[in-house]
Amino acid sequence: EEGDPEQGVEFAPGIEAVSFSYFDTAMNPLPNPATAPHRIAYVAVTLEMRPPPGPGQPAPVSVSAGAAVRRRE
Repeated sequence: EEGDPEQGVEFAPGIEAVSFSYFDTAMNPLPNPATAPHRIAYVAVTLEMRPPPGPGQPAPVSVSAGAAVRRRE
């Protein structure tokens, strides 16, 4: 966000990045969900994790989870 340091703000120890993906009811990606929040039907969250130091420097690990969205209007 504006005002954050250039290197970013640590989310949690070992978490390199957090990303969100938004989809409609047909699981089509919504590239700009802020312009159509009524179309969001599924949200996926991906965490990029840095493994603890070890021999051979293990590769980062990605973990994803998602949830269906039900709207009340």
